[in-house]
Amino acid sequence: MLVKKSIKKSKSHQLSERQQNIYEFLRDNSVAVLSTASKTGRPHGTVIYFYINPKFEIFFITKDHTNKYQNIITNNQVMLTVFNASTQTVCLIEGSTKTVNKQSEINQTINQIVQNSLKTTSADILPVSKLEGEYITLKIHPENIKFSVYARPKPLNQDELFESIGWYELKSSHLPLKP
Repeated sequence: MLVKKSIKKSKSHQLSERQQNIYEFLRDNSVAVLSTASKTGRPHGTVIYFYINPKFEIFFITKDHTNKYQNIITNNQVMLTVFNASTQTVCLIEGSTKTVNKQSEINQTINQIVQNSLKTTSADILPVSKLEGEYITLKIHPENIKFSVYARPKPLNQDELFESIGWYELKSSHLPLKP
């Protein structure tokens, strides 16, 4: 006799309004400054194209001979700064990085970054492709996100100016299941 097992459908979580605002800003503004630090603590900033999925995983590509990658090898903590001048909006993301090895994620990242690049420039080549070394795909796992819209009318207090998402809200159980 066959026994049917009941399969529970997992409940799809929706983004909160705050998460949705931040996600849409990051999706629509895909150029950022990535800040890293060397093993001696010397800061390094570089401009990158990135891609974000609805789980708030942030992907970018680099080459293995770059300062940013050498810094990430010794200290995987990074800061990503995304700014939109027309809306006076800034998003600061603190997180840890990890090398991506899954081919489907690598392909998705490259495809999305090329598309994002084509939206911002007429150049048909990514800046990273002009650097020496082997390509590396990296993922940032945000731990804190601070989102500020300075073009809003004068706030009554700091809470009206800044929005934040902490690590707890970014846990996968609080985000949509599918990108």
